[in-house]
Amino acid sequence: MLLDGLDEVRATDSARVLKLIQDFTTDYLENQFVITCRIASREYTFQKFTEVEVADFNDGQIKSFSQKWFTAKNDIVKAKKFVEKLQADKPIRELASNPLLLTLLCLVFEESASFPENRSELYKESLDVLLKKWDVKRNIECDQVYKKLSLKRKEDLLSQIAYSTFEQGQYFFKQKEVEKRIIGYISNLPDCSDDPEALQLDSCCGLQSRSTRLTNKALFGSQ
Repeated sequence: MLLDGLDEVRATDSARVLKLIQDFTTDYLENQFVITCRIASREYTFQKFTEVEVADFNDGQIKSFSQKWFTAKNDIVKAKKFVEKLQADKPIRELASNPLLLTLLCLVFEESASFPENRSELYKESLDVLLKKWDVKRNIECDQVYKKLSLKRKEDLLSQIAYSTFEQGQYFFKQKEVEKRIIGYISNLPDCSDDPEALQLDSCCGLQSRSTRLTNKALFGSQ
């Protein structure tokens, strides 16, 4: 049984969840359990568990991942250039050892065939790529106000949602709550429709086309 993301449990629920896991794994000793958690994000002790740490990608794994990424997109030239430029840029190469950051590097390189100068620029360019391409790749069409939002306004919308939820320590929320936040933003835009149904459609479209969790990662650099 895989229990993924122990670090994502809310602080108010942590003690209760840890006890439930401990009791459950004690009652069913014959089963095999794997629990994942980011390093140093929780205080916990589980008896009869062996703690292991997932290692960073080595050079060979980075090369294999990136080559498969660009080969899948039928771009052998970029697959080769990616590795070459990575070897020539030590700070970026260090970022590439992290699988999440390596994915963002591939996304950015796919678009511009170059690397940003620092981590903040990496997040910025990655977010730009996602905002430009995500709806198209998922065949999402919006005929209302959301479709007309500029890249800057979409970024502003996601920034507001990410900032307010991050500040409150609120990493999980219901769809209706996010829809309200999107409606609140759109309703304050010039030439916005006063039709509640149209605003609801817009909020659903905006929610479908974005992952708020990814937004928090991109804007605040969560590990």
